[in-house]
Amino acid sequence: MKFNFWQKWLLVSAILTSIFGLMMVLGINSEGFNAQFNPAFWGTDTPGIQVRNYQQWIMGVLGSAWMSWGIFIVFIASVPFKRKEKWSRNCLLLGIVSWYILDTIISLKANVGTNALLNTIFAAMLLIPICFTFNKFNYSKKNVNV
Repeated sequence: MKFNFWQKWLLVSAILTSIFGLMMVLGINSEGFNAQFNPAFWGTDTPGIQVRNYQQWIMGVLGSAWMSWGIFIVFIASVPFKRKEKWSRNCLLLGIVSWYILDTIISLKANVGTNALLNTIFAAMLLIPICFTFNKFNYSKKNVNV
């Protein structure tokens, strides 16, 4: 497939990442997420009000990070990645892989397989276009090569 297809895929995946983060901030489907995490951390499906307050706060904090991360990827995918600047590919690859490995290990150690699965879905969405375009990047001296 052509580079433009994969660049658009990356762009759409980044937009979806931002929307997912915004949904977390707004508490959309927070009960569904919390139902997956509650037994692992609280030993019950229905924790008390203090735990629910904490969950609302942490979902807002994590959601804002996800949303911001998606926005960063949108801007990188829109211009330098589209121009095939090597640094943009390397930045995205290192950022996504390091997040995925660390977050997934922590999630699995905490017995939160649902989060590890969610990580895998988002990592795949974002890494597939990078893998399929890996050798298409510009190595000329006019670009910053990292």
